[in-house]
Amino acid sequence: MEPISSAYDNSEQLLGPVTNPEVCYWPKQEGVPICDFPDGRRALIILHLFSGRRRQGDCHDWAEMLIEQYFTGYAVLISSIDTAVGGAHCDLLTGPGLESLHRIVATGIVAGVLSGPPCETCSAARHLRPPLELRARWPRPLRSALRAWGVGFLTQRELQQLSAGSALMLANLRVEVVVVLRGGAAILEHPEIPEDDAFASVWRTPIQHRLCGAAPGHQRLHIQQWKYGAPAIKPTLLRLMGLPRSATTLHAQAFPGVRKPDRVLAGRDEASGQFRTACAKEYPSGLCRALVVTLLSGLATRRQTEGVALRSWAQLEERDKQWLDCVAYHSATSCSSSFLPDYQPKG
Repeated sequence: MEPISSAYDNSEQLLGPVTNPEVCYWPKQEGVPICDFPDGRRALIILHLFSGRRRQGDCHDWAEMLIEQYFTGYAVLISSIDTAVGGAHCDLLTGPGLESLHRIVATGIVAGVLSGPPCETCSAARHLRPPLELRARWPRPLRSALRAWGVGFLTQRELQQLSAGSALMLANLRVEVVVVLRGGAAILEHPEIPEDDAFASVWRTPIQHRLCGAAPGHQRLHIQQWKYGAPAIKPTLLRLMGLPRSATTLHAQAFPGVRKPDRVLAGRDEASGQFRTACAKEYPSGLCRALVVTLLSGLATRRQTEGVALRSWAQLEERDKQWLDCVAYHSATSCSSSFLPDYQPKG
């Protein structure tokens, strides 16, 4: 009913300048960003976007436990940024801290980003044929390989869901790209590329293979999460930027002798009624450790060859220091006994 309704049928053209960018070149990285605090401390600032709830053995825990092993004498300030941790304060869609986040990363003070944006709007599981009794309530595919940013004839609820998923992915990419441009590193986790060429995947979008694929230290690493302690089979792809070759380091963190589970994440669990993908919303602790080791080890290697780029805490605006301090406080104190679901629009 809106005059711009045709835009939904031409989403690739509409979003082209953002999702299919022209990339001239990426500058060479020179020095690992280190934050110099007024009290004399020097620290790596790490952001974990879409971290999920704080819990024992998560990426936050491992970063604090392992920093001394890779950066002796340095501290780490890691912020778990997720609505499950800090509510609206950590909302990467419309939260009040978004402007602070972008100003902070623009200073070049952030050494690394770990992230796993919500994947449910582009999950291959949406393409599975539903049981007859659940057909009316089975989520439909919202994307395809040819129309990665939205297929046609969606309901208002589906469009809201699609829009939120796309906005969160692009917000995440914006942070990653700026951090890497300023000398830092980034690791993005998302489901493996589906075998069916018609299914949507973030890895099939031009913004990944043209923009991120040209970044220094770009690499794609394929893993099975069960090798790191996950209870079910979940093929996963990690995209790295700003790090040296890291496959050996990452794969060395897999658990030796672990048995491949029979459980797959497809369909609904008959007992609980939940989709089986729900149990895979959080990384197992072993994978958290592997991600942190890969990030810190790679940054330590770069430090040996490139040195460090000291950036002063004092260069941040006062409002941005307050926001980061608040996020750090929530990250250190907000633990939950259960995780929150992916974004679901109301109404």
